[in-house]
Amino acid sequence: MIDVMQELKREPEVKGNDLISGEEIKALKANACTITLQDAMEMRIKIIIPMDLKSGYGVSYSLVESSGGKAPVELLSVGSRNGEPDPADSERIALAVLGEGYTSADFLFLGNMVHFVKRKK
Repeated sequence: MIDVMQELKREPEVKGNDLISGEEIKALKANACTITLQDAMEMRIKIIIPMDLKSGYGVSYSLVESSGGKAPVELLSVGSRNGEPDPADSERIALAVLGEGYTSADFLFLGNMVHFVKRKK
């Protein structure tokens, strides 16, 4: 018989896809950079080095603090060493990392990367 307490403590399975594995997603989120409102007000730039995936893409994941007690915003950036990343591949990576409900952040112009945002729940 399965111990109910052990079952409740078990981490939910993180599902990836052929572009980003569940383990890569866990590592990406475990090493998230937090950008605070103080950083933004003082115009402090944090250099975030993308994590290289086995698929050849580079991704970074950050949490951006919000004002008024709102949940932080997740910021995911997908890049490629060969210029612009494939839009369809970028969307698949975003869906695997952020889940449903993310939006494209094409207003960000940060190198050859595609950016996605989602309010954390």
